[in-house]
Amino acid sequence: MKRLDAALLALTLVVTWAVAPLRAQELEPEQARAQLAEWTRLVDRFGREAGNLRLEEADIRRLTERITAVRGDAAALKEKIAGQVSEARELLDSMGPLAEGATESPEAAAQRKQLQERLARAEGWQSQADVVIARADQLIDRISAKRIELFARTLLRRGPSPLVPQVWIGAGRELHSLAVLTGTSFAAWVPRLFDGSDIGPAMLVVLGVSALGFAGGLVLRAYLIRRFGRRRPTGPARGRLGLLAAAGATFMGDASPLVLTLLGAWTVWPPPGFFPNAAVMSLVYGLIGGVVVLLLCRWAIDASIEPARPAWRPVPVGDAVAVLLARRLRAAIWVLAIHIAVDRATAPLSVVDNFTSVWNFLIVIAMAVTLIRVLQRRLWMQALVPAHRHAEDAGGEAAVAGARSAVWRLLRYAAVAAMWSAPLIAAAGYANLAEYIAVGVIETGLVLYAAAGAKLFARAAVGTAFEPDRRLGRAVARAFSESSQRLRQTRFWLGLALDFLIVIAAGLALLLVWGASREDILGLGSRMVEGVRIGPVTVSINDVLMAMLVFAAVLGVTRYVQRILDRRIFPGTQLDAGLRHSLHTSVGYIGLVIAGGLAIGMLGFNLSSIAIVAGAFSVGIGFGLQNIVNNFVSGLILLIERPIKAGDWVVVGGNSGIVKHINVRSTELETFNRSTVLIPNSQLVSTAVTNWTHKDMSGRIDIPVTVAHVTDAAAVRAVLLECAAAHRLVMKRPPPKVILNDFNGGTFQFELQVTVAQAQQMTDVASDLRFAIDRAFRAQGIGQPPS
Repeated sequence: MKRLDAALLALTLVVTWAVAPLRAQELEPEQARAQLAEWTRLVDRFGREAGNLRLEEADIRRLTERITAVRGDAAALKEKIAGQVSEARELLDSMGPLAEGATESPEAAAQRKQLQERLARAEGWQSQADVVIARADQLIDRISAKRIELFARTLLRRGPSPLVPQVWIGAGRELHSLAVLTGTSFAAWVPRLFDGSDIGPAMLVVLGVSALGFAGGLVLRAYLIRRFGRRRPTGPARGRLGLLAAAGATFMGDASPLVLTLLGAWTVWPPPGFFPNAAVMSLVYGLIGGVVVLLLCRWAIDASIEPARPAWRPVPVGDAVAVLLARRLRAAIWVLAIHIAVDRATAPLSVVDNFTSVWNFLIVIAMAVTLIRVLQRRLWMQALVPAHRHAEDAGGEAAVAGARSAVWRLLRYAAVAAMWSAPLIAAAGYANLAEYIAVGVIETGLVLYAAAGAKLFARAAVGTAFEPDRRLGRAVARAFSESSQRLRQTRFWLGLALDFLIVIAAGLALLLVWGASREDILGLGSRMVEGVRIGPVTVSINDVLMAMLVFAAVLGVTRYVQRILDRRIFPGTQLDAGLRHSLHTSVGYIGLVIAGGLAIGMLGFNLSSIAIVAGAFSVGIGFGLQNIVNNFVSGLILLIERPIKAGDWVVVGGNSGIVKHINVRSTELETFNRSTVLIPNSQLVSTAVTNWTHKDMSGRIDIPVTVAHVTDAAAVRAVLLECAAAHRLVMKRPPPKVILNDFNGGTFQFELQVTVAQAQQMTDVASDLRFAIDRAFRAQGIGQPPS
């Protein structure tokens, strides 16, 4: 019972925290007015700036951040005011409405007036905050439209064609100028590291912290590989989950020194004035970015494909395919890393049009060659869709593989077409558009590859964890009395939820790949979190998640209470099985109603409004769902009145059997030949039902016996009573009885009446008595003609 008490306490705390009204601190009127006035002024100024905004990415990002900050402050104030509005309304409701013509005491009237003024003031502030939020959303939409315009103009800007020889000559000159500028900048910057200024100590601090991070990364790498990774490079395979865990541990172990080094350097990175100019800073950042992308992608490919260690390969592909796929993916990653480094290094320079045109043309051709080589022979498909060997049956495997193959085939055709068109677009002078297409296709492939790996790992982890012979599977089955079928259902739904999260993450990553900004995604997320207004109710993701949590918590506690009743409380009572079943089912219905009511309350819906809507739909329900509602109400009557209960032997129409379950719509009846009959509850309430075990579990058996050539009826009676008394299941009280119903000449019609304790035993006892009577008659010659 301690676990039950702890669960109930936790549920009480969760529900109390979830449904308790927000008690915000009282806002000072002057403070609220000042804040709202300041935000209104800022929104007006931002609107003028947005109208005169030049199409520059830095200006757009700066203005978006400032507007988003104002919007967040206004939303926070609105949330704070909502608590005061709710509190004032509750106090007014507690005072009750003032009847027409009635009077109240001066103190009550003053308090009512004060509460009304307080409510009106808070609602006014709330409306002003709504206006600020709405205007900020409009400005963000306008700025997003301008950003899209800038993005489209940048992509479609046409530069010199790389097919013209003069462009190559100009590109060489620009490259030479870039090299001279970078070399001169470094030559002037390096002596400053040792001239006693702050640059040298700052660099030493960066190097020292980076060295500490690198050392910590080495320690973490050794632990991850020793604990989760490969213990023996050629050791036996440990199942799909073990291989995936080893691959993940190997990747994280390889990446730990690099990641911790970068994190350490980032925490103490010098201010922008550390670099002499933007060219040096862009070159350093470009080199770092290219190296990071190259190493991380290289380690991810090696850990997931394992071309040299087939026994530790988590993706089920052959050795030749793995070697070829790894080689071509590495080539594509090299091209992408070099492009990132060069693109980042030349970003601040606006006088390298010829170099940009030639470089994008060459890099797009390299990307097209490497990626098309990956796409041919469907190497990508064997890695992303590993034949679905975990399917439960061959039919399901074929159906899943066929459907997904069609999707991946369509993606393959689209990617090949895009990569073939990118060099042609670059040759026409649209270098930015060609780069956008080629890089987007490669990064999309990386995102899909990562998502496929995450999905494979999640499904393997869930499938392994919920196996009946695993610790978690046994714990779930023991805690919730789950069967193997229910465990499979739990595994399926949990896997589906993880797939949904992976799809969401991959979708957000693809938005970033194809041009969406971080501010756009954060703005969309903030709007979804704040909620969508449906009439007078605002429903947000937070409310939905909290409602789902409360609903699941209440249902979980309900299931736990039902299990405690079945295992601990009912066995110590004298309640019959039918009453136990009724109480068990009633607790489930009560818990479901409470969970639904709390969840609806968490979403902000007014139950009285729902009742009105339900009343409006009652006419339609009466006509369209009459039978369903009738069966539901009849099921409640059966549970409350209990004319039949689980375990009763009943006869309904032509069906006879044992009641197994009384459900919401129908009652499950198991016949004596082990078939199941589902009888609508309304039929059990409205028609005649024979219940052999309604008040008493005992039953009487009437066995007619016709005997010819009887010379002594008393002797026959004695034999019948002896047969009844000899059977161990025949009750002594009431005693067996023999009745002489009729006789005609030498033929007598007897009837043996006996009682058994359990009515379900009547068929077996009747058969046993007939065999015993036959043996006794033969032994004593009763019923035989005289010789």
